[in-house]
Amino acid sequence: MYLVWSVLVGTRQAFGLIQWLRFLPKERNLAAQKLLASFQGHEQGWQTWKHGAGKISTLRSEVSQSIASKHL
Repeated sequence: MYLVWSVLVGTRQAFGLIQWLRFLPKERNLAAQKLLASFQGHEQGWQTWKHGAGKISTLRSEVSQSIASKHL
């Protein structure tokens, strides 16, 4: 839900589409740069979360295997 809100609405610091439309008449190119930076930040955050989640899952699996082998 947050991802949808952040892409559609955003904030003054991290533009979404509605904030971009709001600031477009005053800021023109700067508004477009802010929108692009915001979307790039969302993409980087998604990639970090995706790779981090995988590492946590792998770590849990390794710990579980280690614990299981000690009890055998």
